[in-house]
Amino acid sequence: MLKDSSKMQDNEYRDTVFQNVFGNPEGELVLDYLESMYQIRCPDMLNPNDVYFRLGKQSVIAHIRNILTNAKGENNG
Repeated sequence: MLKDSSKMQDNEYRDTVFQNVFGNPEGELVLDYLESMYQIRCPDMLNPNDVYFRLGKQSVIAHIRNILTNAKGENNG
């Protein structure tokens, strides 16, 4: 069953959801796994678009990490 994703526009709600999903040892393990899967080790020089695709994947992980970092900072300060 799909939930109403429009609630994710509310930063406080979004931060809580991200903390619930990724703010635990299992969530950290998933993020570490994704980073290892999508880090650019050796760019494909024959296909420069490959680098852009990989950077796009990396940006999703960075976005998640930024949300978690910002949420922790708000909770501590």
